[in-house]
Amino acid sequence: MNADITPPRWDGTTGGVIVMAVTNNFIMNGYAINVAAAAYEPAIPVKNRP
Repeated sequence: MNADITPPRWDGTTGGVIVMAVTNNFIMNGYAINVAAAAYEPAIPVKNRP
C-alpha cells in the first residue's frame, strides 16, 4: 500500500463501502482503512420507506 484506503461517500444509492479479497497477507505499511467520513447508512426495509 502507498496511501490510505477510503471509499467514496454514500450518496443514498452507492458508496460508503470497502470490499476486499486478500490472499495470504495484506501489508498496510502504516496506512489506514478509513470509512468514518463515508456515512454509509444501512438499507431501510421497503415497508418503512417514506
